[in-house]
Amino acid sequence: NTIAQMTIAEYLKRYDIDEHISKIVEVYRKRRDIALECIERYFPNDIKYTHPQGGLFTWIELPENISARDILQKCIEQKIAFVPGSSFYPVEHKENTFRINYSNMPEDRIMKGLQVIGEVLKEYIHQLK
Repeated sequence: NTIAQMTIAEYLKRYDIDEHISKIVEVYRKRRDIALECIERYFPNDIKYTHPQGGLFTWIELPENISARDILQKCIEQKIAFVPGSSFYPVEHKENTFRINYSNMPEDRIMKGLQVIGEVLKEYIHQLK
């Protein structure tokens, strides 16, 4: 609508959007790197994950016999959440996948959250054996 367009145009006159984008790209890069380091450190070795070149998310793939929804329930008990991957499949629901977002949390909370997910995964896998 016109009012929103005028507001955005005024904002862009007053502020340097390219500078803001440069800053936020660095913030996201740092958070992505921390997330990947934590996955490497805390998750079991048989977990697969993406190494995004950009963006806000990392995709996790668990062994076929593990439901991400079961892991999510255990993580929620510890106030940690992620999005199960089955939500992203329109036909074939892959229950062993999930997506983490590292864009909106400070680094210490990213580290703590991924450590908790890693511990839950290890405990869950240990109980399956």
